[in-house]
Amino acid sequence: MARVADTRSPFGCFAEPGTERVDTRRVRADVGRFNQVVGNAREYSHKFVAHRVDSNERVPLTFDDLDAAIDLAGFMLRRYTMLLTTELLAWLEPAIDGDWLGPLRQPLFSADYRPPEPQVLPEVLGFYD
Repeated sequence: MARVADTRSPFGCFAEPGTERVDTRRVRADVGRFNQVVGNAREYSHKFVAHRVDSNERVPLTFDDLDAAIDLAGFMLRRYTMLLTTELLAWLEPAIDGDWLGPLRQPLFSADYRPPEPQVLPEVLGFYD
């Protein structure tokens, strides 16, 4: 049986009411909105984080811009996950079970720990040829 868009169904945000197909105009509008909101964050990350471009150029990026980009990316992830997999993501933040800080409250090594002495590889293995 074909799935028909209904304003009450999750599929309703992707199709016109009473239709069976995703409205590409709605998807294109989402892509356009995403590109507009994420634009400065994307440009900044490409130039100064991923590729470390040495330049005096400035990319205007505020924390508000970054927050808006992250929020919209999460919204789009939830929306399109529902369309593609029919699963609803209740939240995007990871659920932390138990005391994750516990291992950080105890020392990594005991007080009497001494690191092992470095060993020199024997010449017979050919490392010094």
